[in-house]
Amino acid sequence: MLPLVGQKLALQDKNTGTSLMSACIVAAQLVMVPFAMLVGAKADSWGHKRFFLAALLILPLRAALYTLSDDPFWLVGVQLLDGVGAGIFGAIFPVIVADLMRNTGRFNVAQGAVITAQSIGAALSTTLAGFVVVGAGYSAAFITLGAVAAVGAVVCFLALPETRHDADDGRRPRGRQRRPHPLSLLNEIIAFQGLNVLSDAIWAWSIIAAATAGVIIRPFRLPEAIWAVLGAVALVLLGFLPWRDALVGIEKGVDVYLFLIGMMLIAELARLEGLFDYLAALAVEYAAGSPQRLFLLIYIVGTVVTVLLSNDATAIVLTPAVYAATRAAGAKPLPYLFVCAFIANAASFVLPISNPANLVVFGAHMPQLTEWLRLFALPSAASILLTYIVLRLTQHRALKEETIARSVPHPKLGRGGKLTALGIVAIGVVLVTASALDKQLGLPTFICGVATAAIVLLIGRQSPLPVLRGVSWSVLPLVGGLFVMVETLVKTGVIGQLSALLNEAVAQSIPKAAWSVGIATGVATNIANNLPVGLVAGSVAAGDHLPAPVVSAILIGVDLGPNLSVTGSLATILWLVALRREKIEVGAWPFLKLGMLVTPPALIAALAAAIR
Repeated sequence: MLPLVGQKLALQDKNTGTSLMSACIVAAQLVMVPFAMLVGAKADSWGHKRFFLAALLILPLRAALYTLSDDPFWLVGVQLLDGVGAGIFGAIFPVIVADLMRNTGRFNVAQGAVITAQSIGAALSTTLAGFVVVGAGYSAAFITLGAVAAVGAVVCFLALPETRHDADDGRRPRGRQRRPHPLSLLNEIIAFQGLNVLSDAIWAWSIIAAATAGVIIRPFRLPEAIWAVLGAVALVLLGFLPWRDALVGIEKGVDVYLFLIGMMLIAELARLEGLFDYLAALAVEYAAGSPQRLFLLIYIVGTVVTVLLSNDATAIVLTPAVYAATRAAGAKPLPYLFVCAFIANAASFVLPISNPANLVVFGAHMPQLTEWLRLFALPSAASILLTYIVLRLTQHRALKEETIARSVPHPKLGRGGKLTALGIVAIGVVLVTASALDKQLGLPTFICGVATAAIVLLIGRQSPLPVLRGVSWSVLPLVGGLFVMVETLVKTGVIGQLSALLNEAVAQSIPKAAWSVGIATGVATNIANNLPVGLVAGSVAAGDHLPAPVVSAILIGVDLGPNLSVTGSLATILWLVALRREKIEVGAWPFLKLGMLVTPPALIAALAAAIR
């Protein structure tokens, strides 16, 4: 069926046909491994025949689904089922052959015969499909191939016996005596193929790696939360993490959930009340026709928003406002939009509230505000200044060649917008006070966000539904799934191993350890996103009494390191989403080229200030 899918994709767009065909192959590979692992974990208890029958039934299902639409994304999505079937078939097929041929000495002959039959069938199916396509079209060809697969499924159901070993009565499909069965089912396959036996820990890490890749890549444009939740559910269902431990992991994120809810409520309220549009238009007016001044003013506004409302607010709310203001001023928006992306991370450790990752890293061990400022005031200043200088230099030519309007339509800030501004200031005061008193920030943020929204909506006699609908609630299951995956890393010993390595480095030299862990963490955030990296780093930091320079270096790596790539932080991903709504595409490579210029100087300067 895959060659037919490739032809249909090429007919849709000959320029993207090859790329979409590659996507079909990669998509199938992404799901094949998890389902092969499922076979290894559950085949002995669920039955070999059931898995084999499921793999056969997937073929007619794929054939039927291919006929429903010619949309490329639909075709690639249906191709995921190919990975499901291949993962199940590839894992269960050698086992069934081995069961049927056990103690007969004919395993290799039987396996070779079946593989030969498969090869002949593959050649005949392509030939048959070609004739049907010419005579009746692609849908008829898919239906024909699906019908052949359905016949095979019926034969399997009626004629194939269940071949799994029965531990109770000792029955065997073939053979004269029972032999020990020291390896698990999947490890038998792996040992047969000459590979090392993999432990449960490695399988768990593989699931975590696949889920994290899904969060970063977002296959088929599915939300990040879906992949995080699927990874967490897979870890529990396959027995790699007890459900009680999963609940413990979710519970560890309560403070983060409350913080995010409070900040998202106030940010969405500010957007609806026009506060950010007002500030952006004000910046255009004060620029007085100077692109360079507008660049600086947007940078300042972005810094203030990030410091007081978190970097996610800058990405979610300020980005659309900057786009609207720059378009109204006749400016090319991209240089100014880059400001929103980079300042969101560069200013994200000025205060504990500036980045949800700060709560993730420190958790219940959040420093008091005075101690926080002592640790991060100078590194934050270095980060903000160096990021501005380098970013400004990279955009020098674009700004020099541009002319912008001196004024734009200025939205009027109503009573709701003014009350929201006062509420934001009040939230800042409350959070600074809570931080100074060494209190957790989640509950105060939640209370302030809900109270401010309630007051503004009650005075304006507005429905809360627009605010609630505008909040990105999917962030909560995303973070919850990440907490579950990190709990799995704790249970499998990864955190302990990292702690041991870090303590060994600290014992040799604190400055060298701080530099190493800061740079390594910054790089890791661009591979696995700063939220999961922050969770792991927070677990490592919480387990030991590490020196302050080392902990500071970890946080700087988590917060500032993500500026290197578009997948480094949740804020940058949200920034990309905001751009796509405006039909603006920023590729991974152009952003990486800019990030490689902007990030290293700021990161080195911030680490030097923290490790001084």
